[in-house]
Amino acid sequence: MAKLALNQITTLRASLLDDVTACRDLGIAGIGLWRRKVAEFGEERTVELLRDSGLHVTSLSWAGGFTGSYGLSFEEAVDDAFAALQLARGLSADCLVLVSGTRNGHTTNYAKKLLRDGLRELADDAGEAGIALALQPVHRIFQDDWSFVTSLDDALDVLLACRHSAVKLALDVYHMGQEPDLLSRLPELVPHLAAVQLSDGAFPPAHQYDRRQLGDGEIPITDITQTLVRNGYDGFFELALWSRKLWKAECGRVVSECLERFERHCRR
Repeated sequence: MAKLALNQITTLRASLLDDVTACRDLGIAGIGLWRRKVAEFGEERTVELLRDSGLHVTSLSWAGGFTGSYGLSFEEAVDDAFAALQLARGLSADCLVLVSGTRNGHTTNYAKKLLRDGLRELADDAGEAGIALALQPVHRIFQDDWSFVTSLDDALDVLLACRHSAVKLALDVYHMGQEPDLLSRLPELVPHLAAVQLSDGAFPPAHQYDRRQLGDGEIPITDITQTLVRNGYDGFFELALWSRKLWKAECGRVVSECLERFERHCRR
């Protein structure tokens, strides 16, 4: 059966304590954490709260930007990722989600080299900690904001080049839902997956804050989740709704609707 987790981006304006409380009250077993919320609550307090809550930490987002596009040099981005990895270890998180950063004026080949080098710097420590480095490709319309890795093939090329068991894939269906032959490719992706993030939306995406509740868009959510489970994916499905509309709503009500939609569309 598909397992549900709440990614904290869905309730951006709620506190970490509110998110944890809503998950616990509704019987949601997993939570994907955002570093900003953890920093606001305090890292030590977060570790203690999650340990006491019994929630499974499915992911920690995000680190990366090895191309220098987020104002950090390569070395600073690697140091920041190591800090995130240490936090993920303290939280017993399944994975640390990584984005490459934009091409930032580099040639594509050099940008790929920086990304591979960053992942290789982290991989041994991640492997020893039992934490996957989950590389997240994005839809091409977001390549000037987030990442030059804009397709499944781009991401898989990086994984194969790194040749390390800790380097995995984060599949966000909002970004990759329009990939050609996505459903037929899902079985081959299962061994590479460290995280799967769900939301609905239009084709093509209007903007990065236009995600919708499951069933309110054009992404084949039911087919995607059922295909993954049928082919051996046994991880959590994180609901990750970047939505200005939902961010204005009360946390408990949003999470309750997320659960209802997940039950309707992913646990048939």
